[in-house]
Amino acid sequence: SKLQGTVDFLGELSGDRQRSPDPSSKLKFDDSGTVCFNVGKYAGWNIENVARNDPGYIDWFMNKSDFPQTTKAVVRAALEHAA
Repeated sequence: SKLQGTVDFLGELSGDRQRSPDPSSKLKFDDSGTVCFNVGKYAGWNIENVARNDPGYIDWFMNKSDFPQTTKAVVRAALEHAA
């Protein structure tokens, strides 16, 4: 295959999309590279859709859940990127 200089191509080439965006693997990348929940009632949903459809869940996740701070930091960054 031909090398390309796009972020998507390089992400695929490096295997980055197969890795979890957070160390605890509570999150994953979907086929388009968007951060999604990998566990819980919104497993497979991207962060932006959950925030739009159930902001209370995002509030609970960020402020009351015992998910690792590293996972919360990735969710926070995904929300800021989507805004």
